[in-house]
Amino acid sequence: MPDIRLIERWLPIAEIGAESLRERTPMTPFPAPNRLHVWWARRPLVASRAAILASLLPDGVDRAAFLRVLGVHGDPIAAQARIAEARRRGERFEGSAYGYGRAFRYVPDDQDKRWLDSKLGGGLDGVAILDPTAGGGAIPLEAVRVGAAAAANSTVFLACRPRPAERAAEARDAVVYWEDVEPRVAKAVRTRVAEFQQAGIAGVDLYLACFGPALEEFSRNWPLTRGTPRARPAARRGQQDVLEDDWDPYAATPEDALDAARREVKRWRLEQLTRKKVAVAGIRSMNVKASFTALATDESRGRSAR
Repeated sequence: MPDIRLIERWLPIAEIGAESLRERTPMTPFPAPNRLHVWWARRPLVASRAAILASLLPDGVDRAAFLRVLGVHGDPIAAQARIAEARRRGERFEGSAYGYGRAFRYVPDDQDKRWLDSKLGGGLDGVAILDPTAGGGAIPLEAVRVGAAAAANSTVFLACRPRPAERAAEARDAVVYWEDVEPRVAKAVRTRVAEFQQAGIAGVDLYLACFGPALEEFSRNWPLTRGTPRARPAARRGQQDVLEDDWDPYAATPEDALDAARREVKRWRLEQLTRKKVAVAGIRSMNVKASFTALATDESRGRSAR
């Protein structure tokens, strides 16, 4: 009898897609912690868990039980339809339209683990998941969360240090404004950008290298809020029909720190290219064409401007 895995016959693609979209959208004034480390090809956690378990489980297992282990405890497709209909009518939900928490936050409980044990003939003991190109680490993380051993290899690693208890308590009680922290983020970038350039980092890589110092300073003061609200950006096509409305104009996000880093590096490079001091206001008002020209010049001249 052929050994057919579940992933060869079926995956709940629509449900995984809906939950992956929910995962990317913060439902609080603060973004998800993974946004502190911007990894452009990061795999959604619920999709990673689905790929791991469906690769291990045999075809024919209870699909409802599989969805439960993933954390899909309702019908996200129907919920998206309700959200879309409410938007068309100009109505707004009170509470969650989904009726259950986002799947990526769910950790399999004892019932789930007993079910996995019964279907895997010994459970996940002795099962090891290897991800040779782990990147942001979504697959190894989900392997550990479901009870398997995991090994990962990557050229990029992010180390997080716990904040001392007394500082954590201070952060909870204090209100820190992004407008006060932004100059410190710019200073942190300015302090390191010359060092990166002298090490041979140039062009777009110079911008990416400076994200680290910017996010380090940002995280030291986390959480933050805005003293001045910002305008609401236009929603991407189709998103407004499936996402719950959680916009907070006073929320400060890691993207603010990345934007500050880009402006500071751009100013640094423009000063080198033009041999003139460039004010922050000039960077903020720079149009798209001028920004592209600055980046293109930076990339072409690269290391010659050390």
